[in-house]
Amino acid sequence: MMPRPFLLGALLVAALSGALPGTSHAGLSEDRAQLKEANKLLDDWQLEDAQAIAQMLLAKYPSEPGISLLASRVQHARGEYESALSLLEFAVAGGAEADVLDGLIRSSGGYALHAATLETPHFKIRYLNKDEIVAHYLEDVIEAAYQKVGGALELLPAERGEKIVVEIYPNARGLSGATGLTIDEIETSEPSRSANITA
Repeated sequence: MMPRPFLLGALLVAALSGALPGTSHAGLSEDRAQLKEANKLLDDWQLEDAQAIAQMLLAKYPSEPGISLLASRVQHARGEYESALSLLEFAVAGGAEADVLDGLIRSSGGYALHAATLETPHFKIRYLNKDEIVAHYLEDVIEAAYQKVGGALELLPAERGEKIVVEIYPNARGLSGATGLTIDEIETSEPSRSANITA
């Protein structure tokens, strides 16, 4: 199962907005639209485009908490939890509030420390040892789905140079920590009841 960090946008808008009004960089006001666009791109699963904007803004405003918060979201979405946490801590030290993102990054980062990685042409599948059989089964399924569904939608993000991170969580509690969903929401969701995978 894949983390859903892109769904955080609605939860973080207030925190991000709160980090920006006290900015000491007058030029940032001209780039607020870019900042909002990058957060919207993340919410819409357009990671590569959001990353490009975040890198540009971070280079221009390296000490801005709101920009660091955006960059942290990008790194979290990429599965780069160590750098995501570092950026988040910098943002929080500067006045940004991101309790939800902090919990998600720490939970996902703790999992990643113990996970093995299986690479396919388009994916990095992270799993704990007990799920190795599932990971090897999944590699064929998601590659087939990537070609079939991605091709039909003309959406093949891994062709832009970065593999998609997929994480297999061993239980609902781990998935809850990584996504922010409650255990009840996970256990009563339609996909968890049907558990059918077709490619």
